[in-house]
Order: sequence, then structure tokens, then C-alpha cells
Amino acid sequence: MKVINMARKQIIVTKADHKRLQDMKSKESEIFTLVSPDEANIAEGKLSVLAPLGTAILGYRVGDIVRWKVPSGVGRWRVKEILFQPERESVAA
Repeated sequence: MKVINMARKQIIVTKADHKRLQDMKSKESEIFTLVSPDEANIAEGKLSVLAPLGTAILGYRVGDIVRWKVPSGVGRWRVKEILFQPERESVAA
């Protein structure tokens, strides 16, 4: 994957981009791609845009902390980086 070399606050999370998120509790990082519900497969890192985390991260920027309600309280993930974004690379998603 290619890291987009742009100012940190100019890139926002959109559908079809590849992003690295860090769980603020465990400090573990994972790479996700937001996809339509019929393409979702969490084992492959394909997160439905309609899943709670998928909906929560839309529009956030690199460095932002995303918070959303989960059964055990509040989940918190930091948007660490956008690795690939089709619209910035002129690639059809």
C-alpha cells in the first residue's frame, strides 16, 4: 500500500480508502477499508460503512480520536494514517 504524502489534517476518512486505526485501550493497530455492506468481511479488513465503527469514522481526519457507544461503554480509536485513497489517486473504487 502507498502512504499518501499530504498535510495531516487535509485527509478525511471516506469509503473505499485504506486506513490504519489504533484502539486507544489496547494500543493495537489495524488496517480497514470501508466498503458497502455486501462486500464486508472483517477477517479481510473490509469494514461495512453501515457497521457502528464504519459509520463512526466517516469524515474524521488523521490524528482524530473516534468515540462511539459499545456494549461495554465507549470505544475509542485514533485514525493513525490514510494509506490509500482512490479519489486522491484518481483510481475508480
